[in-house]
Parts: sequence; structure tokens; C-alpha cells
Amino acid sequence: MLLGAAVSLFLYLYQFPQKIDLAYPAMEYRAGKPESAEAITIKVKGMLTKPLFRKQTFRGKIIIDKYEFTKTYNLIDLDFSQWNNDFYDDNLYYYHVDVNGSLVSRPLGSLVISDQFAQLNIWVMEKIGETSWTGKDLHISAPARNYEEAVKINEDLFGY
Repeated sequence: MLLGAAVSLFLYLYQFPQKIDLAYPAMEYRAGKPESAEAITIKVKGMLTKPLFRKQTFRGKIIIDKYEFTKTYNLIDLDFSQWNNDFYDDNLYYYHVDVNGSLVSRPLGSLVISDQFAQLNIWVMEKIGETSWTGKDLHISAPARNYEEAVKINEDLFGY
């Protein structure tokens, strides 16, 4: 009977791998500049897993229609760190092998999601110089249909 209760509790609490297949309206914008807001689309497709005693992981694709490389490059698997018991974060890096056999990588930015991608926010890395990237004030928030919704998601996920 005790074993049955333990198995039942495990099955109730354990988060089995979940297939994610979402498409969001999103906004790309600069913080504090409503006139910069641009409507875009994000697609998230893959498998979200939460192994016992380990980090939540995502293996799949996150495609942002404005960024062509997200359609053709591979996304490095995400190993989310959890904070505030509600949000998960990792960095988005994409890669591919070019015609010469060289590995080419490209950062997109820092991703924060709420539970199972219900909301997401990306602090976009922008290129400075030939080889450097930095996060300034460019964000992508989803699901959002306008600047105000996007800023609300940013506040919910980042706390500012």
C-alpha cells in the first residue's frame, strides 16, 4: 500500500516530457521606445523535459521570422536554470556547418520563459564590431500584439 502511494505521488508530481508546438504573435522593441515596436512571429517546436533532480531542458527549434538564421541554423539544446520557482532561463545559440566544413555559430540572446513556454522574453544580442555581441535594450516578448503587452511580459519575466 505504501509503495502504491509512493508510485501514485511520483506519477502525480513528475513532469513527463512534453511536446511543444506553439506559434506566437510577438513584438520586437527597444525598452522605453514604443515607436520602435515591430510585430513578428515566433514558432517553438520540440520536446521539453524535466528529468528528476536535473535541469529542465528543451531540444528543438525556436524560429523567429525576422531572423533568417533561426530558420536554417540548428538551436543548441537549452538547459534551463530555474529562478523564482516560476521562470526558466538560458542563452539562445544557433549553429550550422558551412560549405567548407567549418562550424558557424550565432547568438540570439538571453531567453526567459514561464512554465512550458506560456510566455517568453528574449534580450536580443546585437553585433558591435566584427566579432563582438552585446545585449542593450532590444527585446522580443511573446505572446504580444502590441508594445504595452510586450512590456508587461518583460516586467513579469524580468521583474522590471
